Amino acid sequence: MDSASADNVGNEPPRLIPFAHLVVQMRNRAYMPQLGRFLQPDPNATALTLIEATSFHGRGMGALVAAFDVQGLYGDGMNLYEYLGSSPWNSSDPLGLYEWDDFWEDAFSANFGLPGPSDFITGALQSLVEEYSANLDWDVEWALNWDLPDDAHSRLDNRWVVTAMGRGLYDAFDFGIGDHRFNPLDRFAVGSGSKSRFHQRRIGVGGGSANFSARIHIKVKSGSYHVNVFRSPKYKHKFVVFPESAIKEKVRITPQGNSDADIAAANARFGKSRRYNWVNEYGVPCTWHHDNVRGRLYLVPSDLHNRVKPHIGGGKTWYE
Repeated sequence: MDSASADNVGNEPPRLIPFAHLVVQMRNRAYMPQLGRFLQPDPNATALTLIEATSFHGRGMGALVAAFDVQGLYGDGMNLYEYLGSSPWNSSDPLGLYEWDDFWEDAFSANFGLPGPSDFITGALQSLVEEYSANLDWDVEWALNWDLPDDAHSRLDNRWVVTAMGRGLYDAFDFGIGDHRFNPLDRFAVGSGSKSRFHQRRIGVGGGSANFSARIHIKVKSGSYHVNVFRSPKYKHKFVVFPESAIKEKVRITPQGNSDADIAAANARFGKSRRYNWVNEYGVPCTWHHDNVRGRLYLVPSDLHNRVKPHIGGGKTWYE
């Protein structure tokens, strides 16, 4: 603390100006003894390093034994100003910082709050960043692959901005209990369907001719993934770029003439049979995905691979 808050018997020290309110200036916030509370929320959230210090008017003990005592963090104990008395476990909240919505979500893993303007803005900005990142990822793939068409980059179409803002608006309406999610806007999706389907439908803006990337969220039995897709105006289907979290193995082969032979060659590189499903290694069936780069295959969960079909792979672009 930069100034003392009480004398040796617990009273406020004398003031230079009568009836003036004492405000104790600390490193990151201020404390007002007359109110018995801080004037700002805890800036470091845990206050673990302040456990002993707050009990001695800001003057730490000579040896801070057990300074990271989590139980002490939530105990009323000797804390003069009840700074450490706020605990969601026993409904003790002297600072009034723990709202009913927070309690409901923590207790039941449920979130039913209606979205507001800030949610719309936050969702739109987040989606814009994600979609822009997806565009950059795809442009790198395009620049490194001389087999792709010259006009297959993302700079010919700016409709991804509208798509991203629409996705941000959609995400703001998500409701959930635990792992289960519900979105009322699904009723207005083209063709109806799940959240990931709603996202995929909007990739093909302009009759499936949109020339930009998009990032879609896909939840399958093997896990939850964010997948980048690029709608090609030439092929009318999408290239797929799987995240690193979905890729189990990578391999480079000499193209064998067809997709089945390519998969057999990839399995042979690992000493596996032609139809091996990789369940023993990864707990779920996996499939070799033909990347847009000629000769490169990725091993990904089969349920994820099936969810993004139809898509363009080596079977289409390697052998033209």
